[in-house]
Amino acid sequence: MKNKIRLIAVILLAAAIVSGCKKEDPVDDRVVVVTGAISETGSFSVNIAVTITAKAGFDVTGRGVCWSESQKPTVESGYKTDDGAGAGSFAVNINGLIPGRRYYYRAYAETSIGVRYGEQREHVTSIPANGLYVQPGGLQAAVLAAGFQSNTELKVYGDIDARDISYMSSSMAQLSKLDLSGTTIKAYQDNEANKIPNDAFSGRAGLVSFRFPANIEVIGASAFSGCTGLSGNLEIPWSVKTIGDHAFNSCLGFSGTLFVPQNVESIGNFAFSQCKGFDGTLGFPESLHTLGTYAFDGCSGFTGSLTIPATMQTIGSYAFNGCSGFTGDLTINTESEKLERNIFSGCGFRGRLIINGNVKRIEASVFEGCGGFTGGLSLPASLERIEASAFKGCGGFTGALTIPANVRIIGATAFSGCSGFDGRIEIPESVFTIGSQAFAGCDNVTGIKTFWQQAQDIVAYETGMLPVGKTIFIPSGTTAGYTSKGWDGDSHILQEESGS
Repeated sequence: MKNKIRLIAVILLAAAIVSGCKKEDPVDDRVVVVTGAISETGSFSVNIAVTITAKAGFDVTGRGVCWSESQKPTVESGYKTDDGAGAGSFAVNINGLIPGRRYYYRAYAETSIGVRYGEQREHVTSIPANGLYVQPGGLQAAVLAAGFQSNTELKVYGDIDARDISYMSSSMAQLSKLDLSGTTIKAYQDNEANKIPNDAFSGRAGLVSFRFPANIEVIGASAFSGCTGLSGNLEIPWSVKTIGDHAFNSCLGFSGTLFVPQNVESIGNFAFSQCKGFDGTLGFPESLHTLGTYAFDGCSGFTGSLTIPATMQTIGSYAFNGCSGFTGDLTINTESEKLERNIFSGCGFRGRLIINGNVKRIEASVFEGCGGFTGGLSLPASLERIEASAFKGCGGFTGALTIPANVRIIGATAFSGCSGFDGRIEIPESVFTIGSQAFAGCDNVTGIKTFWQQAQDIVAYETGMLPVGKTIFIPSGTTAGYTSKGWDGDSHILQEESGS
């Protein structure tokens, strides 16, 4: 019995030894990726050393580093760099990091056998001088703890909300330079996420420099209204979709070109009113569909041409009133059927006026005082109403003036002072109202051609409606009707034309 026990023990021992000596699975060393040391080059950037080795026949088609604030980042789930192809050692520089955040990094290689990753490394970015890392609602405590109450410069990193912005605006009146580019705005009460609150820095004349938070989508009403100390270029983040009413009203210190980001959909009433310092051209993205009243009123520094995109659905009255610096063409491609009053009054355009789309109504004084337009005036065929003073004082137009066949109303002084027209004015039979002084001062026209056939359709003439002493070309056999409606007044000559 003892011998059997000893035999069993020997067998078990031998089995254990054999099992212990069994070979492990071979290491896959066909492509090896090493995530090397991390060195910080600033609060926003790091350098990472990478080494990739690959055996013959295993090509490395892409390489770099992927990173995230979550562990084990991948090329699909995190950010990544693209650093060419092939094996070897190289350094990767990563920019745009947020100070005070913990990031995870892994080197990667894209190969014929899939994506290979190196080991994960982590690093917490440093916070620069005059900087604070905060969480929503925590800025006041952080400022007090750091002794920054009297700082004139402040950089904030992390997540903030409306409480933090209110504290900076109301309790840190001495701030002149504020950098929020390392922050994200979180929702709080009625202020949504990624929105600079209404009235956030309104009236802060001492604020001379401001950097926007990351990923903001809305700049609230009056957020920077009256910030007369802000100067230089205004750099609005590309993520912005809405610029609220009075957002930058009377920010007189801005200069250079104003770039409206490609995602902006709406610019509110008075948004940039009286921002006289902008001195470049002004362009709008295809995303923009709403432009509020007085949006750019008094922005006299803009130059060059202006094009209204076809996606524009609404342009508010006085939107460009007094923008006297424009020097080129004005092209209007709006979807709107109506051009609101005084939109372009007092603008300095010295090129052509081109109106496309389906405009049916040009309201009062839309182009009043735009005396620099040159060339002929071609009105859209869809037009039905030309209201009072619509083109008053536009003395630069030349050639003939043909009123489209669908126009029914021409308002008082609509073309008054358009002294450059030097061909005929043609008025279609669809017109049943012509206001006083409608064409007064169009002294260089060669005549006025009308098309009313029936006496009852002829518009009653009012003294001064047309320039004095002109020939009125009327349809054959209608002299009596025109005379009865007063068209022979103002020393006009009535001349019948066959085929009219």
